Amino acid sequence: MSVDGPPSSQQGFWARYRKRLISALPIIVIGAGFVIYRFVATANGISGAEVGACAAIVGTGSSASYEVRDCGDPQATLTVLAQLPRAGDCRTVAGAEQSTVDGRYAKLTCFGPKGVDPATSLNTAAAGECLTETGAERRPCSDPAAAYTILKRVDAVAEDAVDRSCDGVEGATGLFPMGWTESSEVAGVEVSNGKTDYTVLCVGAKS
Repeated sequence: MSVDGPPSSQQGFWARYRKRLISALPIIVIGAGFVIYRFVATANGISGAEVGACAAIVGTGSSASYEVRDCGDPQATLTVLAQLPRAGDCRTVAGAEQSTVDGRYAKLTCFGPKGVDPATSLNTAAAGECLTETGAERRPCSDPAAAYTILKRVDAVAEDAVDRSCDGVEGATGLFPMGWTESSEVAGVEVSNGKTDYTVLCVGAKS
């Protein structure tokens, strides 16, 4: 009968380093995940841009694309406001005026004009808020520049129904429409399908 002795020095070496390797595995996995994320983000161009980054439209027509630029670049006229799932809607993002899906696995990137405070935009304006006299900006109702109060917001209005959309709204003295043109991606190129619907803000004099 024999009794097993202590493990050899070689066995002890592998036992110790196996434990170290196992403990390091989550770090390796996390690191690999970060590298893959950065690769996908880079491969998808503007879809990998951080919110707040500035962008320029490069090229024209079907070859036009969005490119991240230094915010001091005079051609960088846009700011990335949000990165949404492909099925998202940039109309729900304050300040968004245009969007793109740049790449097969890319997100929906929402842009607004560089240097414009999203809080002054109209696309997320609601009843009870106030607008300037031109209707171009949303302002606090206590602001002297605020001239109108939004009485009602009407979404998904057909073009031929815009003028009638505020009929019956008590106190309405005017309206401000915002048009949204749908587009789709064909062979990697965003193409308008010609369908436009409107959001209409029915307004009255600020009380």
